[in-house]
Amino acid sequence: MWPFHRRGPSGFSSSSTAEEVTEGLDGSGLTAIVTGASSGIGTETARVLALRSVHVVMGVRNLSAGHNVKEAIIKDIPTAKVDVLELDLSSMASVKKFTSQFGFLNLPLNILMYYCYFAYGQSKLANILHAVELSRRLKEEGVNITANSLHPGIIVTNLFRHRGFVNAILGTAGKLVTKNVHQGAATTCYLALHPQVNRVTEKYFSNSNLATPSSRTADADLASKLTLPPIVDSPDFAIMSNEMRAVVKSASKYFPTAIISGRSCEKVYKFVKLTELYYAGSHGMDIMSPTRKHNYGDGQANYTVKNDELGNGVHLFQAPSEFLPIISEVCSSLVNITKDILGAKVEYNKYCVSVHYRLVDEKGKAVEFLLKSLGLSNHDNVLAIHMGDDKTDEDAVKVLRDSNLGVWHPRPLSQRPLRGNGISEVW
Repeated sequence: MWPFHRRGPSGFSSSSTAEEVTEGLDGSGLTAIVTGASSGIGTETARVLALRSVHVVMGVRNLSAGHNVKEAIIKDIPTAKVDVLELDLSSMASVKKFTSQFGFLNLPLNILMYYCYFAYGQSKLANILHAVELSRRLKEEGVNITANSLHPGIIVTNLFRHRGFVNAILGTAGKLVTKNVHQGAATTCYLALHPQVNRVTEKYFSNSNLATPSSRTADADLASKLTLPPIVDSPDFAIMSNEMRAVVKSASKYFPTAIISGRSCEKVYKFVKLTELYYAGSHGMDIMSPTRKHNYGDGQANYTVKNDELGNGVHLFQAPSEFLPIISEVCSSLVNITKDILGAKVEYNKYCVSVHYRLVDEKGKAVEFLLKSLGLSNHDNVLAIHMGDDKTDEDAVKVLRDSNLGVWHPRPLSQRPLRGNGISEVW
């Protein structure tokens, strides 16, 4: 434990345990995802949160170890609500599968805990910067979610089980500065449940108290560069950066600019938030335009005029309105048909319905399966085109490249041009 046990403003110190900092707190109705929950302070965090009536979802690489921890928690706390899902944070396929499975649990996500305390130096700085930038973006979007970072302290856990020299050091002088797992989980549980930190965001904590990190954590430009737009499991959770919004708004000053999407016009408008644009939602079935002077051609255009959320007038073109009852009925039928298919998601976009399957581990295999199912694997007169926008599409790109089929990809594959006899890339 730390050499000095003086209590901070919160009333807790470095020797406080997770149970002590959450004493008397009730987490009923809350759901927490705890990664690395199969050992060390991850296990202790999961146990204490369950003790405080939080529904805990353990994300673990080793399912067997995870289930053993779950059994131990339930044996100690019979009323505990604990689920175990497989999660390997080094694999995006595993992360996407985990998020899909969590979605099917139909639980709210109130607390997300990521145990990366073993990453030092630059990676530790990156972790703090990520929390800072995430908090900034959430506040800009008006989302009531807090994001903070913490240092749990130096904990003697299974992390050191293969480090004999470390154990030798910790066995002597190290006892003065290290914590046990009960103390190591304290700051995490404090941030998760204590009312003292309600609505506190973009801060750094240590020993269950507010702390001062490196001055580089205040570098907003660095935080922005290190934080990518999130890849989300559901399109409903996607966000548009202010930088991208500014670029699109600037373009609309010089020529008519349209956003075309399969989502409903209402969803797209809430996503982009620019009245200056033309919106074509539901694959063109739902169109919204600014109330400027238009020449819609011969005859009377079938449109209505209304005000958007900002009070600006817009024209709405919604020709399929008479079919809305049928579209709604089709959506209900699809939801019922796909309800037992893990990974299937039905997206209602008012004037159209989309069915997605979100558990494809490798898009290259999905492309091969699709071509084979359609009987088009070996047809010389078929040009298969895959349109992708992130690194998860590269597996499909490679399959089509190796098959000498057409590929459209907006950036270099692994920063190098593709090679093949067919169309490999369009810039």
